[in-house]
Amino acid sequence: MSYEEIIEDIKSGLTGEAEADIQYLQDKIAAYEGHEERDRIAGACGQMIYELLPEEFKDEFSLLNNPERLGLDEYSAEAAAMIEAGDTEGAGQKLKEGIELLEGSDVYREKDGIPFYDFRKPMEEAIFKTRYGFEKKIKLVPEPVVGLYRMYAGLLYEKKEHEEAIALLKKALKWNPYHQKTSVEYADHLRQMGRLGDFRQMLVDTFRYAYLPETLAGCYSRLGWYFSEKSQWEPAAACAILAGRYGENNGYLEQEKKYILESAGDGFVIPEGEDIERIAGEHGVPSRPSKEIFNIARSRAEEFRELGNEEAFKYFDDIAQNLTQNHT
Repeated sequence: MSYEEIIEDIKSGLTGEAEADIQYLQDKIAAYEGHEERDRIAGACGQMIYELLPEEFKDEFSLLNNPERLGLDEYSAEAAAMIEAGDTEGAGQKLKEGIELLEGSDVYREKDGIPFYDFRKPMEEAIFKTRYGFEKKIKLVPEPVVGLYRMYAGLLYEKKEHEEAIALLKKALKWNPYHQKTSVEYADHLRQMGRLGDFRQMLVDTFRYAYLPETLAGCYSRLGWYFSEKSQWEPAAACAILAGRYGENNGYLEQEKKYILESAGDGFVIPEGEDIERIAGEHGVPSRPSKEIFNIARSRAEEFRELGNEEAFKYFDDIAQNLTQNHT
């Protein structure tokens, strides 16, 4: 479907009930995360969310309706089309122009002590509010700031310009310090640069806010690679097993086990049971998702269940369930 068709389809699902529709639109933003027009879709959904907000809350989010909107989603959309057409140089130039526009503008600079963040998913904002207090005011950027930086960094990855890409991803994480894909991509650049100690630390730090199974699996598999490079076969095996708990059944675990057994030599035994947690802990790797993150998801789910908001309850409850169901 075209961008216009997608927006019409999204609009057709609105019920007229503000609370339900806001959650519905947030879910749609997440659903189109992988779409080439994701940033324009997120911007349009953000505008619809603003229109649904009660009047007493609109001041806090007033810049969602600001005529000074920079149009960053247009830069992202044009760059995505260029990449699809094979014009990576043109895409890079377009993204650079969008970033220069953002960084040269005062539209999203902190005003009256109220900072701007690019939170696109409810869980990201829930983590922030829990850690910094529910009374702390913030404004949400209605444009794809993090996406702009990530797309450009991705082009630089292919060109092996990792230092510049890392500088962009650092900026992205200031706008959204809980954006899991950004932190994992940051780690991948560090690996390519040979900064393996920093690579490891970045992945370990990501566990402090990881709430998606694919993020957990990705961190464990990368850490398994790290320990294999160091010929530390016990933690490599432990990380491979932990990755298998959260990843899809794509043969990774068995392949990794085979490689470790062949490399470690006679007498090596793949760890099982409590030994997995023990070995991971001894090497500074969390063997389970963050308890704080689980508690945030569970408490928000309970709050929305009490309010009768089934969609919001399901969103947070699914996160809590996914964080616990693979502990076997």
